Amino acid sequence: MELINRLYEASDVSDMTSALFGGLRLMVPFHNAMFLSVDGGTFELQPGYGWNCAAEDINLYLEQYTPLDPFVTALPLPERLNRAIRLSDLTSRADLARTGFSDFQRQLPFRYALSVVAAWNRQPMAVLRLYRGLQGGDFKTEDLDLLSNLAPHIAHALFLQKAQIDEDQHLCTEILVLAADGRIIFHSETAQDIPPEVINELLLLDEQDGSLCLNHDSKFYRARVIDWRPPSLLTCFAKRAGVTPNRQGTEGALLSDGSGDDAFNSVSRNLNIIALEPFRRREDIASRLQYTGMSSREIEVALRVMSGCSNADIAHALFIDEKTVKDHLSHIYQKIKVRSRTQLISQIFGLNFIWRSADKSSWTCAETQTEARL
Repeated sequence: MELINRLYEASDVSDMTSALFGGLRLMVPFHNAMFLSVDGGTFELQPGYGWNCAAEDINLYLEQYTPLDPFVTALPLPERLNRAIRLSDLTSRADLARTGFSDFQRQLPFRYALSVVAAWNRQPMAVLRLYRGLQGGDFKTEDLDLLSNLAPHIAHALFLQKAQIDEDQHLCTEILVLAADGRIIFHSETAQDIPPEVINELLLLDEQDGSLCLNHDSKFYRARVIDWRPPSLLTCFAKRAGVTPNRQGTEGALLSDGSGDDAFNSVSRNLNIIALEPFRRREDIASRLQYTGMSSREIEVALRVMSGCSNADIAHALFIDEKTVKDHLSHIYQKIKVRSRTQLISQIFGLNFIWRSADKSSWTCAETQTEARL
C-alpha cells in the first residue's frame, strides 16, 4: 500500500517511475528495468525511463527489437492488459535465437524477464519490464501476482496525471485492425458497433485520403490510418494477417517471409490499422473563427451548428427568428467557402467526409459535396 500511495502522490512520470523502481526492488529483485509509456493514439511504445538501463538501450529496443519481442508478438493485446507474464512462459531460448531477439538479451544483458501492460479502462497506458541475469533465477508466481495487482494502479496514476493537463483525457482513442479482405482482427469498445458498409470505406483510407468523421452514439470520432512502426503493440496481429517478424531489414523492420520489402509496405498489404479519435474540446475555436471574418453573432451560430443544434434550436437560444439564422448561415458559408452544415463542420475540423448516424443501429454516409441545404 505504501508503494501504491507513492504512485498516486507523484507529481509527474519521472517521480512515479523513481518511486516504482525503488519500491519494487525491495519486493521483486531485478537487475534492469524499463518503463515505457504507450501513445494512446497509435498504441506505440514511447521512449521512457530505465533502471540500470541506458537511454541507448531503450532506443535500440524500440527501433530494432520490439517486433521480435515475444511479449509483443506472442499474445493479443487484450490478453496482456494488467497481466504480468514471464518471458520463459512465452518462448524458449532456441526460439529467441532464431528470431534474433537473443541479440538484445546479450546487449542489456539479461536471461529472464517479466512484463506487464498497465491499462486503465481497457486503454494501455504503459509497459513495465523487469530483467534478471542468470544468477538471479526466473521470476516467481508471487512476482507475477504482485505486478498484476499493481498494474491498474500504475495506469490510473498516469491517467490522473494526464487528466490534470488535458481535461478530455477520459475520451480514449479506439483502435480497429482490419485485414485487407475486411475481416476485423481486433477492435476496442467503440469500434465493435461499426457496420460493414463503414468498414468498407475505412479500408480505402490511406495517409493521402485524409480522414473520416464518425458520429457514434452522439459522439464524434475522427478516423485515420496509423502508420505501422516497429514499436507498435499491435505487432501481434501481423501474424494473423500473414506477416511474420524477420530479423533482416532496415532498423529491424517487420517483413514478409522471404521478402525485402520495408515494414510499411509489407504490413499495409495485409493490415489496415485505424484510429478512432474523439474530437476534443478546443477553447480556441471561437478565436480561430474570427480569422475568417465572421462577426461575433456568426461565430455563435457556427459553434451551435457544430454542437448539432437545428435552426430552430439556434433561434430559440439566441432569441432570433429562423430566417435570421438562415441569413447568418448564408454569410458564414460565403466566408469559409462551403455550402452546407456538413461542409462547415468538415472545413473547421479539416475532414474530407462526415459519417452520421441517428443511433447505434443507423449509419449513413454523406459526402460533403452532396448536401446543399442550410
